[in-house]
Amino acid sequence: PLNFSDSAMVSGGSIFDMVIYLRDRFYAGDSEVVGGRALKGIDLAINSLTTTLAEVGARDNRLQVTMDKLSYELPEFIKRNSEEVDLDLSEAIMELKMLEYTHKAA
Repeated sequence: PLNFSDSAMVSGGSIFDMVIYLRDRFYAGDSEVVGGRALKGIDLAINSLTTTLAEVGARDNRLQVTMDKLSYELPEFIKRNSEEVDLDLSEAIMELKMLEYTHKAA
């Protein structure tokens, strides 16, 4: 089936296929293939799996660092935005009273 990612490396069989191949060659008594091609295929599959797990672990670490950074920066951003944008009610009332006073005086 074609239910794998476009970025997945497909190289002629999975680790399970290699284990089945190893079993079949072992039962057939083909010790040269068992010690050579079959074990090499399993070793390559394990190396590929280990590499992929390392890449996933590295991405997970980067995401965790980003989440930690954002959890610190977001409250700071909200606080600073509030300081800049929010209305100082007492100052607004004072300015309104001054405008009313100058309007009455005019």
